[in-house]
Amino acid sequence: MSKPMAVSLPLVLLLLDYWPLERYEDLPFRRKWVRLSMEKLPLFLMSAASSSVTMAAQLSGGAVEDKPLSLRLGNAIASYVAYIGKTFWPAKLSVFYPYPWRSLPWPDVIAGAVILVAITMAVLYFHPVRYLVTGWFLFVITLIPVIGIIQVGSQAMADRYAYVPCIGLFIILAWGFSDVVTAAAIPRVVPALAALCLILVFAAATSRYLSYWQNFVKLFTHARIVAGRPDYLIEKYLADAMFSAGRFDEAFPHYREECVLQPNDVVCHYNMAEILFSRRQFRDALEQYQLAGSLTVNKDTALWCLIHSGEVLLDLGDYETAEMKFAAALRIDPNNSTALLLRQWAFNRTPITVFPHQKH
Repeated sequence: MSKPMAVSLPLVLLLLDYWPLERYEDLPFRRKWVRLSMEKLPLFLMSAASSSVTMAAQLSGGAVEDKPLSLRLGNAIASYVAYIGKTFWPAKLSVFYPYPWRSLPWPDVIAGAVILVAITMAVLYFHPVRYLVTGWFLFVITLIPVIGIIQVGSQAMADRYAYVPCIGLFIILAWGFSDVVTAAAIPRVVPALAALCLILVFAAATSRYLSYWQNFVKLFTHARIVAGRPDYLIEKYLADAMFSAGRFDEAFPHYREECVLQPNDVVCHYNMAEILFSRRQFRDALEQYQLAGSLTVNKDTALWCLIHSGEVLLDLGDYETAEMKFAAALRIDPNNSTALLLRQWAFNRTPITVFPHQKH
């Protein structure tokens, strides 16, 4: 009944059997893995069931992205290294990290793979220091469900995914520094002061991100800066935030950029049309309404694209074509009061001067 990340719990419990519980020492070698694994069989079965249900739900909701396996693996490697880096120093944090849709910087991926392999080999080499093994593999294993090998959603990574895996890194740091202090016979006050200084530095480095969470406009403006490259989802979220705040003129270039990056997105064309209509740029608004109507499969969106197209045509004095638009709208919803009223205006060849444009 927990989050999908909990599917890694049986493996984490096996790690805890290794250290700090050291339950492996109580059993003959041949029985160690069998007994300790079998006692966690119910949890493995629950994890398998949870994974199946989650995958079915995400597939039915269209959240699973179909991307090449090489791209997913490359992004997973790069994300592992990025999570480590952001744990040690909170830099370039963002509410949304866009996925590298077309390609990855493969030299960075190769460098990341070398780093991960080197850390893993070092941990295995120093396996007598058991907290290294537990800490590192806790980090690696608990990230697997959200690392993007099966890509759910459009993010390359997300800071919120790291709160459990980072416990593994903190285990290594806490027990590692303790061993260093003990081996070097450093007075206890020194690490205490060092820890206090680190806390203050991290607090100062992190606190500057608080201001970005005042509203969605600031949040996604910052995400756009961190991304460092155009991304249609960031443009969409930023434009929607500005649109909701009534900042229509500022939202417009972001919708336009979104439409360039994702030409088949219905909503960006529709919202561009709404802004153009409010500016009384009727011909441009008509083009966007018609484009949105041609792309949508949603009946409600198609209905309002037709109604608003008819409104624009009334403004332009093209009553005949406007009448055809309203008739098409009424075929979708015969009882729509707006379409009925506007069609009557088209019949009467009445200029639309006082009828309020309704946003949907």
